[in-house]
Amino acid sequence: MKKIILFFIIINTLLISQENNLKISSEFFLNDNYNSKIFYNNNGIYKNRASNYLILDYSYKYKNLNIILKPVFSNSDLILNKIGLEFFHKNHFIKIGVLPYNSLRKNDFILSQNGEPFINFQFGTIKNLPLKKKKINNLILGYDFFVGKLNSRSNFIHEIEYDEYIESKYIINPYFHKKTLNVGYKFPNFTFNLGLNHGVMFGGKIQKGDGIINPDRTMRAFLDAIAFQTSSENYYSADQNFEGNHLGYISFELFNDTFHLYYDKIFDDKSGLQFKNGFDGILGFVFSPSSFEYNFSLELLSTKNQSGNVHIEGESSGVDSYYWHHIYTSGWFINNHSLGHYLLSPFNNRMQALSLIFEKKISDEFNFSVRTNIINEFQHYGPKNTQLTVTDDKYNKWVNYTNINLMKKFKEIKYTFSLGYINDEIKLNTYKIKLEKDLF
Repeated sequence: MKKIILFFIIINTLLISQENNLKISSEFFLNDNYNSKIFYNNNGIYKNRASNYLILDYSYKYKNLNIILKPVFSNSDLILNKIGLEFFHKNHFIKIGVLPYNSLRKNDFILSQNGEPFINFQFGTIKNLPLKKKKINNLILGYDFFVGKLNSRSNFIHEIEYDEYIESKYIINPYFHKKTLNVGYKFPNFTFNLGLNHGVMFGGKIQKGDGIINPDRTMRAFLDAIAFQTSSENYYSADQNFEGNHLGYISFELFNDTFHLYYDKIFDDKSGLQFKNGFDGILGFVFSPSSFEYNFSLELLSTKNQSGNVHIEGESSGVDSYYWHHIYTSGWFINNHSLGHYLLSPFNNRMQALSLIFEKKISDEFNFSVRTNIINEFQHYGPKNTQLTVTDDKYNKWVNYTNINLMKKFKEIKYTFSLGYINDEIKLNTYKIKLEKDLF
């Protein structure tokens, strides 16, 4: 019944709208064994393990206001992936609804385009703004502010110790806050940008095994989340009713029209800000000469250090354990997909990964790209509250994922053929065929 009602709402909206746009696309996979390391989870579309999807992406524009509706039909379910309002004024925007996070960065460690959208409110700049003031007209500024409430429709297994598991669930889904501030300076041949990105999960109500944790959901908790505040710096004495799960990164960027060099320094708490987690972060380089119409990207991800190798009571060192938290037991992982970097999850967050991407525009209607991820996954740290380290901190396993894409536009239909390989298996693991068409 809900599917029928939704269908008629969509049809009725299309018929009465004057300035509207509808894009329809269909995606087919080899099987329902979806792999996010080969194919990004495009704003939560591949939510259920299905082999085919039909996506209707509709927007109605009235002056500076956009109304957005995006239902996704699969062979196993129907979800309303996006519904909401966007308002634009010059280089600023405000949006509210079940909509993806608008990021100033292509790759965002905190909140990316991989996870499914959830109800939120956000405002900020569409791109970095030049400050047109005397003596400081070379300065640029970018910002955004985001607050929402997470989705979670399934129970999950929580690793209470490194070899002990219990069932957990969110009785009341946690809230999520993120903010960004970028300040840059334009030199004659390049621009330097310094950015602070901070995210925190707070509030909610969590069943953890037989116990229930009831974090603060008042305005005080929200203000503490904005101000980087936690209840305690000590892992063992923290008041579980006020604890939040913080994560962030400081970004350093050099760029112009030809290249982009960046380093995102990850922090989970004060130890990360003090660089006790070593190099952990994302180092990237993009080369895109306009005369050749191609892009080459190289990105190195490291999350191996995490500020120490043990939790020791009474000492400040300890495992930051990115995307995982002892209160918010599902961590940065909702409905089986990471909210942040597509390679990381709470259950696999210690790795070093090299990503290579080559994109070539052959013509206006024909594009080609190759992406490969070479990943060295490490073992978990040793038992908590002990002096023990891991039994073997050498590589756990090497994995290589490769994705090849061909896009061809023919008679107003865009065809995309994607092949996915897990190279150590020396065989085609999966493929995806996507057809897109703008109806009006």
